[in-house]
Amino acid sequence: MAKSASPRRVAVALIIHRPKPQDTPHFLIVSSRKHADRWVLPKGGIESSGGSSESGVESAEEAARREAWEEGKAFSQRLHGGRAGLIQSSSIHLSHLVVLPDQKPHKASPSQDPSESGFIRSTMYSFELFSVMSMGSTVLAEEWPEKHERKRRWVQGWSELEEVLCWGRRDDVMREALGLAKAKLG
Repeated sequence: MAKSASPRRVAVALIIHRPKPQDTPHFLIVSSRKHADRWVLPKGGIESSGGSSESGVESAEEAARREAWEEGKAFSQRLHGGRAGLIQSSSIHLSHLVVLPDQKPHKASPSQDPSESGFIRSTMYSFELFSVMSMGSTVLAEEWPEKHERKRRWVQGWSELEEVLCWGRRDDVMREALGLAKAKLG
């Protein structure tokens, strides 16, 4: 029996640093692998293995942490139960923000129209919100897996984040998620 098509599950890490609630937030962004002059949030596929659940499937939080480590070395790595894990001392998972669908059809979707019942979306984005205690070397180490493929930087404030992020075809999804994060964090 053929496996049915389903959307790719992608975790997105929105990493914030704000020492005091009244301070302007800073956000960690990384350069796009395909376009080095464009900036994106750390994101990537949720793996079907390597997670801490009984099934072994990664949670969206675990995937977002892993991607933040691989793409920007935003958290420290340690071994946990024989699998690569990420320590939580340098970061706090504030919340699962939202899951938003991409409007693009899956390549196996029988319909190209999102309003039709047979439509299969290409991707479901799970946005995870993290807070880091410091913007210094304790959070951003010198070595990380994608060091030779990406740059990383902190941007200050919601306006700068919205201005420098590359929105691409996910414009509506990204803007909705940032709007929800802004409402949640103030």
